[in-house]
Amino acid sequence: MSEPNQTQILNSCPECEQVIDVTQVRPYEKIICPHCEEAIRVRNAFNNFTILSELGEGGMSRVFRAEDNTLGREVALKILHTHFGDNPGLQAQFEREAKVTASINHPNVVEVYSVGADQGYFFIAMELLETASLDQQIFDLGQIDEVNSLRIIHDVTHGLAAAQERGLIHRDIKPGNILVDREGTAKLVDFGLALVQGEEEQAAELWATPFYVPPEKLIGRPEDFRSDIYSLGATLYHMLAGRPPFEANTNSIDELIALKAQPVNLKSDASQVGSETVALVHRMMANKPELRFASYADLSQEIARIRQKVDPGFEVESSEAGGVPLWLKLGGALLVVGFVGGVSALLFGGRDNVEKVEISKASSIGSGNSEVIVSAEETRLNRQLSTARKALAAGSLESAREMFAELSESEKAGNDLKAWSEFHLGLLDLLDDDEAASIPHFERCGELTDGVAKRDQAILSAAAEKCSEEGPIAVEEIASIEESGALLHLPLGIKNWLHDDFRAAEGFLKAYNEATFPSNASWMGSYKSSASHYLEEAAVLTSLPKISDSLDLDALGGVITELEKTKEELGEGRGQSVVDRQLTKARTRMEELSTMAQREAEDRDRASLGLALEELRDLPSQLDFSKGAETWRNIQVETDFGKRISRSNAESWEAAAKFYPAFAARIGTYRYEGEIRRRQGSPFTARIVSADKQTLVVDLGFGDTTLKLSTIEPGSLLDIAKDTVIPDLPDQGKEATAFYAFLIGDNAYAERLSEDLQDLPGFLRRWDALTIPLEFQ
Repeated sequence: MSEPNQTQILNSCPECEQVIDVTQVRPYEKIICPHCEEAIRVRNAFNNFTILSELGEGGMSRVFRAEDNTLGREVALKILHTHFGDNPGLQAQFEREAKVTASINHPNVVEVYSVGADQGYFFIAMELLETASLDQQIFDLGQIDEVNSLRIIHDVTHGLAAAQERGLIHRDIKPGNILVDREGTAKLVDFGLALVQGEEEQAAELWATPFYVPPEKLIGRPEDFRSDIYSLGATLYHMLAGRPPFEANTNSIDELIALKAQPVNLKSDASQVGSETVALVHRMMANKPELRFASYADLSQEIARIRQKVDPGFEVESSEAGGVPLWLKLGGALLVVGFVGGVSALLFGGRDNVEKVEISKASSIGSGNSEVIVSAEETRLNRQLSTARKALAAGSLESAREMFAELSESEKAGNDLKAWSEFHLGLLDLLDDDEAASIPHFERCGELTDGVAKRDQAILSAAAEKCSEEGPIAVEEIASIEESGALLHLPLGIKNWLHDDFRAAEGFLKAYNEATFPSNASWMGSYKSSASHYLEEAAVLTSLPKISDSLDLDALGGVITELEKTKEELGEGRGQSVVDRQLTKARTRMEELSTMAQREAEDRDRASLGLALEELRDLPSQLDFSKGAETWRNIQVETDFGKRISRSNAESWEAAAKFYPAFAARIGTYRYEGEIRRRQGSPFTARIVSADKQTLVVDLGFGDTTLKLSTIEPGSLLDIAKDTVIPDLPDQGKEATAFYAFLIGDNAYAERLSEDLQDLPGFLRRWDALTIPLEFQ
């Protein structure tokens, strides 16, 4: 395609119907009509398309939502910036991007409809999706769950495999170049960098996104499909962890190479992710290409294998189609997304034809070199920023927060307004004692510095650097902050305050209060009253007692008493929250020590109880249960636990001692005749005539014979009782039998008896103490 000739472009004003020369005005631009001075949009008609609204703008192009008047459908219309018109290389790249993407017919690649030129501009018409971009989803949700992350990456793998079949690699895989449509299908967009980097002669400038660029690209080695696998792995890392795999706040190739040489550790940033998915990401992001997957088929097979384990709804045969992921179902109203050179922009629906707009009367068509129009809306936003600062200075924190938040989210606010709003939102979070909430706002400051004044850029970049990590800041940092950046001392002082480093906090806050600010930035010094609130209590708080692990319980008790006294002296104020934190810390430590001491005492008691068990091991066979009960009662223990176990065991042995007396008192009435087992010698058959405390009187067939109880096997007495006296015993007698049976080793019979004794007062306590091992109590 050759460069089109630039011709005069005329439009009619919709307000006064006068003809206007708009040759030097960009498509869909807002201007002031030179005839009626009304604000209007011009150049809505473009080839056979009617521009409806702007989706976004990137470094090389703008993207519009447009209607194809020939086919009656809406498209995403990507138009190359006019200042690239004199660069044949970029023109060729733009045209080839369309042809490359159009050559890939696959459900996981965004469809390109046509390419052409009109009115001095080159354009691509492509598929317009109702969706939200992946980077927007990550921004909104923080993290994407494992099931949906694997599903999206699986789809993109299919799209990349289709591109490879055409001999192509993408070279710019990142969340901003991935869409998920209404049906849940992930689609890959923007093959522009593939063409630039695919030339035999490498481009003079390295096009890459630091978070996702593969190491081989940085060191000038040839790339292949495994380079895209690396970037896809980095994208999967970002989805699962909610943050990129590297903190790459640098454009230095050497620094990036050093970063990429460090192995990633997804588990440290996403502990909820399964080990197989972690291993998948680590292999995809291996520093050396040969350690990654050898083909997209291998990668797809591994993803499918893991998905089968983590996603109950996944079936291999339907992996191409999938279903609508949960995060998309819950996403509310769908957003129409356009992509501009890899940059996504949200469009909230609605048609936007030629319209009257509020815009400064001072603006005019001009030469067409400037893309900035100073509008009434911009003036209003600047005024709102000033009002919000004054509200913060006056202590109206909630009102200030609302105004700063509105500015930060405004599509019409420039980077300077948004960056300063993010700074103040971070400061407000610190004033609310919420450092964790402040960090994303300070991080955003550093992301919005393009186009910001140099002095402001330095402050905002320093805020992003020094305030975006949780933790105190060394007081030595005061000297490293230039006078023009003294505003930064305020949030740094409060950060230290929140970490109870009051001496460092006092240093930073004094540095802020004593600073002199430029006259054109006098607002920076308007928050000194906030700093003073902290400084007034600094002398008291710097003398707070330290809470260390070396303090014992008595010392901690003294610390708590002192802190409670200090809190009372401070009265109402921020200092109370600091003392409360210290009190919580001290009380928590005291509770930990108390728990530890309790556990140590219980361990000592367990040792003592264990020794008692060893000493009593032979007593049941001797039927000397009374001695066992006495031993349990005389054990020296420290804790309630020990006392409960020893008391309950004593009661259990006392109950077991009652079994034989109950047996002896009743057995004579049953005239039992059967086997009797002796401790030594063979069993014999006899009839029991009577029994007393020490003996059994039996009839062996030739007269009564007296046997000492000590000669009879304890288990034989129990077996005789099972068929005679036990069924007629009251519950207390059965309890005695159960404990007797357990102690002599007939656990099964003891368990059967215990089932009918659950409601007997105190039985369960005695039973558990006797039958459950000490290590489980």
